[in-house]
Amino acid sequence: MSFVVDCHCHIFNADDVPVEGMMRARKIPGFVSVLIDRILQGLAPSYGVAPPSPISADNRTHALVNHLLETDDEIKRLYRDAQPHIRLNDGIDYITWAKVITGSRRQIAQTMLDQFGEVDLFTPLMVDMELWLNDTINVSIPQQIIELEKLVRAFPGCIHPFAPFCPRRAVRNAGTANDPLIFVKDAIENRGFIGVKLYPAMGFVPCNNATIIPNDPESARYDKVLESLYEYCDSEQVPIAAHCSPGGAEAQPGVSGAYGNPMLWEPVLQKYSHLRLNLAHFGGGKQMVESPDTCWSHDIARLMENYSVYTDMGYFSCLRDDRACRIYLDTLTDIYEDHPILIDRMMYGTDWEMITVEPKQEQYYQITHDAFQNWCAGGLPSGTMRNLFGQNAMQFLGLTAGEKNFSRLSAYYAKNKLTLPTWLSGAMAAPVPAGQPAAQPRAAMLSLAAAPRRSGGRKTSVRAHERTSVRKSRTSAGIQRGKKKQPKRRSR
Repeated sequence: MSFVVDCHCHIFNADDVPVEGMMRARKIPGFVSVLIDRILQGLAPSYGVAPPSPISADNRTHALVNHLLETDDEIKRLYRDAQPHIRLNDGIDYITWAKVITGSRRQIAQTMLDQFGEVDLFTPLMVDMELWLNDTINVSIPQQIIELEKLVRAFPGCIHPFAPFCPRRAVRNAGTANDPLIFVKDAIENRGFIGVKLYPAMGFVPCNNATIIPNDPESARYDKVLESLYEYCDSEQVPIAAHCSPGGAEAQPGVSGAYGNPMLWEPVLQKYSHLRLNLAHFGGGKQMVESPDTCWSHDIARLMENYSVYTDMGYFSCLRDDRACRIYLDTLTDIYEDHPILIDRMMYGTDWEMITVEPKQEQYYQITHDAFQNWCAGGLPSGTMRNLFGQNAMQFLGLTAGEKNFSRLSAYYAKNKLTLPTWLSGAMAAPVPAGQPAAQPRAAMLSLAAAPRRSGGRKTSVRAHERTSVRKSRTSAGIQRGKKKQPKRRSR
């Protein structure tokens, strides 16, 4: 693997997000919410560097939880009321997440880089949920952008974030100096940011808000501010990442499923033909396992055929379970056989910091890499792994010569006298021959292999002639299932 990009991660701390609101949005019980609040106070009162301790962080957390359960009356009452619906370990999982976000942004970034040493470039996605969750943030979005730019400079060539855009904030600040689009443009044009993050599950849809969300008195105005964003991103080649899974945080029960549907994006894609869109999570790994015939992944792949739509592997925790992984890869095979362009549009991502609540989260790269390597070994075209884990993301991000992001970043590095990373120099490495080990990532800052590909519809899919035979002969993930492949389970 010559170059790896994590196109879905986060570097926010507890000052940057509405923590209590986020926990409610993720349906975390009151016991855990209050417990995390106590933990935040107990482990990181200053949000700074914790004093050294001979006790491991995990042991300190468990000890503090047990102490609170014995001494804090509110915690004891909430925990008693929550039984038997919640296990203590559920709370500790979220406490682990809370511990991460109590560090400084630089600490968090360093932890991410250290934990995923295989990754060369991270594109952390900022989020703006404050106005939807009835909870406040301590650091404003414009100030967060300034703070994240410090990480761009501190880790040159390794971190380039996405700025957030909240249509509700845009409506309420239209025509003022606090218009979010102003901050988006500044981040993209002056601060080393390379994209925009949208989170429809907060309470809006990509377009036609007045019709779909008639009970929101501001919904008719969401379309206008969103169109201004789309026009800018379309003309300036700025990619957009949008949450696209029925799971995750949502401002109201059910809206993630109602407002996150990928087909709601088609009118936008029809109007803004050059827009690059990452429908993140590929509709949800859990959904691909539990509802393989009806999951959104099929619709996302269909959109890839006609538009510059991409997707990512963020929060595919199902891959750590052998049975779930097999079902997932079987579903992925079915989708690929109908839409071969998938392997040119799927990108590696973690959804770190959010995955810190999951077991084995520190092994996410290796687990994901091994699962997809097995899948590719079943007969996919050579170079597919390198596309999935790096080249597709570079294409989506516009970081190849001639793209506007490429030019903007080149100017940013020159203006700030930063060392230009090899991947931004325009030089391309030769493809790695079959069977030859790939060079070590990040340390050598290797440039990408393979020439840039166009970002249009189905014609962008490479090596189609190789795939024809693959579709006839391969088995999912290289696993012999002991029987012929079953007929398609639904009409698509």
